[in-house]
Amino acid sequence: MIKSPCTGHCKVRDGCCTGCYRTVQEISNWRYMSEKEKREVCFKVCHRQSSMQDMRDKGISNGSEE
Repeated sequence: MIKSPCTGHCKVRDGCCTGCYRTVQEISNWRYMSEKEKREVCFKVCHRQSSMQDMRDKGISNGSEE
Protein backbone atom coordinates (compact mmCIF):
# COMPACT_ATOMS: atom_id res chain seq x y z
CA MET A 1 0.00 0.00 0.00
CA ILE A 2 1.43 3.33 -1.06
CA LYS A 3 1.29 6.01 1.60
CA SER A 4 0.10 9.51 0.78
CA PRO A 5 2.99 11.94 0.20
CA CYS A 6 1.11 14.56 2.27
CA THR A 7 3.42 16.37 4.68
CA GLY A 8 0.71 18.27 6.51
CA HIS A 9 2.18 21.58 5.34
CA CYS A 10 -0.46 22.37 2.76
CA LYS A 11 -0.38 25.54 0.74
CA VAL A 12 -1.59 25.50 -2.84
CA ARG A 13 0.27 27.75 -5.23
CA ASP A 14 -0.25 27.66 -8.99
CA GLY A 15 -2.42 24.54 -8.64
CA CYS A 16 0.23 22.55 -6.76
CA CYS A 17 0.72 21.98 -3.01
CA THR A 18 4.02 23.41 -1.82
CA GLY A 19 4.18 20.73 0.90
CA CYS A 20 3.73 17.50 -1.07
CA TYR A 21 4.02 18.79 -4.66
CA ARG A 22 0.78 17.13 -5.78
CA THR A 23 -1.74 18.95 -7.92
CA VAL A 24 -5.16 19.73 -6.49
CA GLN A 25 -6.62 17.00 -8.71
CA GLU A 26 -4.06 14.44 -7.52
CA ILE A 27 -4.82 15.29 -3.89
CA SER A 28 -8.58 15.00 -4.31
CA ASN A 29 -8.36 11.75 -6.31
CA TRP A 30 -5.72 10.03 -4.16
CA ARG A 31 -8.09 7.75 -2.25
CA TYR A 32 -9.64 6.50 -5.50
CA MET A 33 -6.40 5.82 -7.35
CA SER A 34 -4.99 2.37 -8.03
CA GLU A 35 -1.55 1.50 -6.66
CA LYS A 36 -0.13 2.00 -10.16
CA GLU A 37 -1.65 5.49 -10.40
CA LYS A 38 -0.29 6.36 -6.95
CA ARG A 39 3.21 5.24 -8.00
CA GLU A 40 2.93 7.45 -11.08
CA VAL A 41 1.92 10.42 -8.93
CA CYS A 42 4.83 9.75 -6.56
CA PHE A 43 7.21 9.72 -9.54
CA LYS A 44 5.77 13.05 -10.73
CA VAL A 45 6.03 14.47 -7.20
CA CYS A 46 9.75 13.63 -7.06
CA HIS A 47 10.29 15.32 -10.42
CA ARG A 48 8.32 18.43 -9.40
CA GLN A 49 10.18 18.67 -6.11
CA SER A 50 13.56 18.43 -7.88
CA SER A 51 12.52 21.01 -10.46
CA MET A 52 11.32 23.44 -7.80
CA GLN A 53 14.52 22.97 -5.78
CA ASP A 54 16.62 23.60 -8.89
CA MET A 55 14.70 26.82 -9.56
CA ARG A 56 15.17 27.97 -5.96
CA ASP A 57 18.88 27.14 -6.08
CA LYS A 58 19.25 29.20 -9.26
CA GLY A 59 17.20 32.06 -7.84
CA ILE A 60 14.44 31.68 -10.41
CA SER A 61 11.01 32.81 -9.29
CA ASN A 62 7.70 31.80 -10.81
CA GLY A 63 6.38 35.29 -10.13
CA SER A 64 4.13 34.31 -7.25
CA GLU A 65 6.53 34.80 -4.35
CA GLU A 66 5.12 36.49 -1.28
